[in-house]
Amino acid sequence: MNLMIAKLPDEKLTREGFVPKVLREWMADGLLINYNRTIPERMIELIEGHQISAVWINCKRDADCVYPDDFGGGPAATDHLLKLGHRDVAYMEFSAGKPSQRHYSETDRRAGYEQAMRQAGLMPRVYARGPADRGRSKLDLAIGWLSQPQRPTAVVAYSYTGLVQHAAVLAGLRPPRELSVVSFADRPTRSLGRRDTTVVVPAGAVGERAVEMLMAKLESPDGSLEPVVVPEVVSEGEATAPPGRGPGKG
Repeated sequence: MNLMIAKLPDEKLTREGFVPKVLREWMADGLLINYNRTIPERMIELIEGHQISAVWINCKRDADCVYPDDFGGGPAATDHLLKLGHRDVAYMEFSAGKPSQRHYSETDRRAGYEQAMRQAGLMPRVYARGPADRGRSKLDLAIGWLSQPQRPTAVVAYSYTGLVQHAAVLAGLRPPRELSVVSFADRPTRSLGRRDTTVVVPAGAVGERAVEMLMAKLESPDGSLEPVVVPEVVSEGEATAPPGRGPGKG
């Protein structure tokens, strides 16, 4: 098989006849589309109208797509902390974009966390950027949240494990003894000289399943295929510990 990679602007992707022309010039049979937020409707119409075999990567659609299970990753992160004995677990995100412009993972990770907390009989607590926070850096926001008197003992963060732990230190805390952190990344990370506890987003597996789906579509081009959702798993590290225990570093 032959794979060609191109990065194209919206202007071309929404131009009538451009995508079929590209496929002819490249002698390509189908598309793997890694375009996953604020997708132009015209682009979708052109691909579907020309009946091009296409699979969407890291994009949550009704069919012909492969994406990580970010909704399942939220409970995986939360349950990891609950099993350690934490009961005051907060969720932390820093997105500044409009809801319509956000990636589906920003909604799903938070929703999964909230579901896990409620199922455990606990009240979710979400720290998110608000209108009054315009212009403030992610680090300043995290320091402010973690400096509050009724701070959590653990955090599920959309990403930025190192930033959250750095903010904890600047707020006078000793992670993970006084703050455990679980975050999302496509591979286990390190911060404060230790291995982070990471919900691993399976980018490689998503790519493999996407190729398999495109092969299936090329074999049977009529109709659509059910979405494939690839599980996320927790890679345990040293950024989490039972409340009040574990090595401190400040």
